[in-house]
Amino acid sequence: MKPRILYTKPSITDREVTYATDAAANGWGERCYDYINRFEAAFAAHLGTTHAISTSSCTGALHMGLAALGVGPGDEVILADTLDGVCRADRSPRRKTGLRRRAC
Repeated sequence: MKPRILYTKPSITDREVTYATDAAANGWGERCYDYINRFEAAFAAHLGTTHAISTSSCTGALHMGLAALGVGPGDEVILADTLDGVCRADRSPRRKTGLRRRAC
């Protein structure tokens, strides 16, 4: 197995722990949108735009991004082979768009 290259070290403060604890305890069902709506409003303000769209998962974000780019059947995406066996969030969006994956 090839040695892994670490891209970044996590930075977790008490603030993140508080948010994660609250989300786990109270953010289920319809309450999950409280966090999503707050994030979208804050991110839009940060960017100086009216709207921002977020998702609750990497899979959803990948699907939305591929759809926005007009990716469809017969198109191909090239991913680093360091993701093999680690990240599979691309499976569902690939199936839904007809995209082919190629590791390099």
